[in-house]
Amino acid sequence: MARHGSRPMWAGPPRPARGRDAPPTGVATRWRCCFVGILCLFCSCSSETPDTQASSDKAQPPMAPLPAAQQARLRAIFDGKDQEAANSLGMRFRLIFPGTLESRAGTAVIKRPFYLGACEVTQAQYEKVTGENPSHFRGANLPADSINWDEALAFCRRLSEVEGAEYRLPTEAEWDYACRADAISRSCLAAPLCDHAWVRSNSGEQTHPAGLKKPNAWGLYDMHGNVWEWCQVLPGAYARYAAYSRALPGTLRGGSWADAEAGHCGLLHSYDSVPGNRLATHGFRVVRSLP
Repeated sequence: MARHGSRPMWAGPPRPARGRDAPPTGVATRWRCCFVGILCLFCSCSSETPDTQASSDKAQPPMAPLPAAQQARLRAIFDGKDQEAANSLGMRFRLIFPGTLESRAGTAVIKRPFYLGACEVTQAQYEKVTGENPSHFRGANLPADSINWDEALAFCRRLSEVEGAEYRLPTEAEWDYACRADAISRSCLAAPLCDHAWVRSNSGEQTHPAGLKKPNAWGLYDMHGNVWEWCQVLPGAYARYAAYSRALPGTLRGGSWADAEAGHCGLLHSYDSVPGNRLATHGFRVVRSLP
């Protein structure tokens, strides 16, 4: 598990200093602390900037379904004719055409076009749909992290109800195909991976706002690094999986801010996490299916 300094990130803030390292605790100091405490009761200001402002921990009402006319307008936008389209949340999607992926895992055939999120789901988008934000790192434009398998599925179901269309997680074959984007290299990128991804060497041990790095050839951002992305496992999608059924319904792809670029962030490296795990390295992006 990644650490912040010498403390695990789940350990919370360090304890106050004691003994000779402790700050003065005289009468004046105690009165000063009381004054600051009373002042804080009347202030709700934050020192964070708008770009990194954390969402409230208080649960918000989940998003209500859109009117039928607005749902129909969105279906007309996502008609498979435009290379890029945006939904009611402002989530941008890229149209991925059918094709074949040849890899060491075998051959995967993508038979139908689909729209794949250009970026990972952000905290603002996740909270808008679900009314909650379980992320460890806080910021509206940061990818939603600490998302387990069931929560990712629940987000897709809720967004499907809101817009009257099918949203789902990509299959691992769809994700691999979109990540490769017709490239033949291991990382599917022409430039050094650090130009496209937040990984251990450049992340500062945290996530970063979605879409800041260079996209791949098909306009998809953060396919490597930032957060691992949940994908569906479909036995038989690859030749090497045809003989057995995977025990877990989902797997993770792409690596994260905590991983070395030469290891977990390579194409076709999967991470079969327990579905209930809620780690600061786990996030997702979604597919909007064509009618």
